This record gives sequence, structure tokens and C-alpha cells, in this order.
Amino acid sequence: MQGHDLPVLVLPQASVTLRAWDWLKGRPKIDLAALLGKDAAGGGGQVAALVELDSWRSSGPAHISATVSGVDIGSMQVPFVTKGTLHAEFTHEGVKEPSADASTPLAGGRWMINFTNVVIDQVPVGSYTLPSIALTHLSGQVQCHSGACWIDGLSGEGPDGTIQGKGVIEPRQPVSESVLRLTLDLQPSAAYKQRVPLAQAFSSSPDRPFAVTLQGPLSRLAAVL
Repeated sequence: MQGHDLPVLVLPQASVTLRAWDWLKGRPKIDLAALLGKDAAGGGGQVAALVELDSWRSSGPAHISATVSGVDIGSMQVPFVTKGTLHAEFTHEGVKEPSADASTPLAGGRWMINFTNVVIDQVPVGSYTLPSIALTHLSGQVQCHSGACWIDGLSGEGPDGTIQGKGVIEPRQPVSESVLRLTLDLQPSAAYKQRVPLAQAFSSSPDRPFAVTLQGPLSRLAAVL
């Protein structure tokens, strides 16, 4: 895969609410709400977030909690994903030590993610390209700390089979240069094997899944067996 750009999101509607009493107490809190979309019409889901600061002099957010719902990832140019809807809950703790590296403003956090009606398509495996794989749901969690984010408990199923996975992503600037290593165990369904006989050749036995590893910068991901 070459030349995948990160999605460009538009906020056709957004609101910011300041909690006056908390600001007077010296621990500012800000409520954010926005519709997401790729154009002014929206339709790309919504996000709600609470930002809590340690104090007036805090150089960054002390805590962020957010929910994301109804995000159409099929229109966001996510590598190998042509359809799906994202729902997620997110918490992130900010850097509190004055000596912390300013280039890493967020120290650690956790994502709980859930995708529905996902279609994974055009995954190159060696000299072959896998046809589309449809999953009814796909969920997992992402833990970020010590300069990296670990993907764990990734699990999904659908008419084309089941999937399990785990991996790690190392954030970089720009984000498109962040490095991903994600290993997926795919167990094709009987219907998928009938539709794509090639899938059986990737496994050591008919009843065992086959593993595919996605690795490299997000803008230049490659898939290997």
C-alpha cells in the first residue's frame, strides 16, 4: 500500500461550554461537543469531550474524557477499510511534571473501541490480494503509555469469519509517519473459503487461522504472512 493520506475532518457544528464554578475554584473544566464530517453537511458522527485542567497555570490538559459515536470510517481513507462505523470511549491523562518533554503533551490514556459492519478490502498478502472480508463487529482496546500505544483484545466476527489481533503503534510527527505493527489471526468461514479458495492456502490446516501482520508507517503500510 502506498500513498494513503490521513482523513481530513470538518466540524460543521461545534460548541464549547465553560464551567464557571470550577474556573473560580482554579481547576478549569471545558465541555466540548461537535458533529464530525468531511464537509459542511456533517453526517460523520459526533464527539463529546470534557477537558479538565490542573490549574490556571497548567501548560496542558490534566485529563481528557471523550465519547465518539457514529463515525463513518469508510469515508476516511483508513488503510484497507472501505466500510464501517466507529464508536469509542477515550480517557487520557496529561503531563503533570514541569520537566516533562514538551513534545509529548499527553502521557497516557485508554481507548475502548467498537466497529460495526466493517469491510476490510484489498489487503496484499505476498503476491496476492485478499478480496473483501465482512465483519458484523470488531472491538478492542488501546493503552497508551511510555511513548507507545498497545492494541490488545482485538476481536471480531461476521459472515466471512472471525478475527483476533494485537499490536503496537509508535506515535510520530506527522501522524502519517506513526509506525504500526499489528498481527491479525484470520479464521475464514466456510462460505468465505468457498468464495475465495485461495484463503485455504494461507493456513497450515483447514481448521486453523492464518496470520497476517500489518507493519510500517501509516502512510505506507505493508502486509506480510
